[in-house]
Amino acid sequence: MIESVCIARWNSHPDHPLLELRIKLAGRLQRFKLDINAIWSRLKPALQQEDFDPWDFRKVLDRMLRECQEQADVYQVGLVNLKDSGDGNVRYTPSTEHEPIDTNLTRLNTIHQLLEDGGQCDRLVMNWMSGSSGDALDENLRTYAGSRGANELVVRAQTTERAVNYVTDQLRHFAS
Repeated sequence: MIESVCIARWNSHPDHPLLELRIKLAGRLQRFKLDINAIWSRLKPALQQEDFDPWDFRKVLDRMLRECQEQADVYQVGLVNLKDSGDGNVRYTPSTEHEPIDTNLTRLNTIHQLLEDGGQCDRLVMNWMSGSSGDALDENLRTYAGSRGANELVVRAQTTERAVNYVTDQLRHFAS
């Protein structure tokens, strides 16, 4: 019986190449860690984990929060988790899963103030809008950044390579 299929994929880019580890989220953190270790043990003859730096999304997420109104045709932000400057946790949840976080300006201004005061976004739900993706997205795509770690992006199963590349390229753009 196969419990999960894990994939390692080289995502080539002239400035920011990535080694993607694709792992089925099956609930428990322990299973997730076992799957990561299984991938690295199979890659070990060719690649060493120590030779790679995890891509910490927090600065990317901060920028995306700051620019969410200007970029509404590209993505809309849903749930937001922030750490304030004193390492306290602040969570903003829209009233529905389809409501963007910026529909309430007081909420958005508070988020911006937390970021200005040294806070940092550590989890973010992003809805990527198909209308501005060219042909990369067949429909809007919901992703979760930072669910279990600062370098984790959760994308639903059966998402096309073209869609994953589009989201990755958008994240690269916001990292620059």
